[in-house]
Amino acid sequence: MNSKKSRIQILYYLKEFYRIIRWSSRATSLLHVLAMWAPFNSWRVFFHKLRGTKIGEKVYICQGAFLEESRPWLINIKDGARIGVGVIIVSHDAVYAAYLEGMPNKYSKVIIDKKATICTGAIILPGVHVGEEAVVAPGAVVHRDVPPRIIVAGIPAKQILLLDDALVKLAPKKQYWIEMEEKTRYPWKCDDES
Repeated sequence: MNSKKSRIQILYYLKEFYRIIRWSSRATSLLHVLAMWAPFNSWRVFFHKLRGTKIGEKVYICQGAFLEESRPWLINIKDGARIGVGVIIVSHDAVYAAYLEGMPNKYSKVIIDKKATICTGAIILPGVHVGEEAVVAPGAVVHRDVPPRIIVAGIPAKQILLLDDALVKLAPKKQYWIEMEEKTRYPWKCDDES
């Protein structure tokens, strides 16, 4: 009986040791680099998932998106969300730890809901919940929750438009943007006139 108990304890400690090594920042740093710079979206999503980030179906993450280095498992990106180039999503705040002795880093979950879009260079801070189909404009710094179907912009991010109003404004220009997408797909199709 004693040897069986000893084996169980040994297995327990081996599993704990494996978990500590597997989830250490040094072990996951290579995965972080691969997740940021892999050439294909499917690879980037795969490496982010290996790091512990919760990612739904049909999520697109551009190259260079920085998803939390130390606690990536606190980030949840739901189905159909899009993360742009140079986006930074962090789930911790270490500022006060440097100034107040004994103060730990502050950790909070970040949730990006279904079909939300985080545009180029936006920064999502700890504890933020970006609602379903919400849009975070390029360069915005988001420190508060974003309601569903709202467009936010600025530093700090503030509501600038309802998504439905933006879609109504863009509808008359849809054909122009369809044509531009086709014209600019390849360099030899672009007009040299300005």
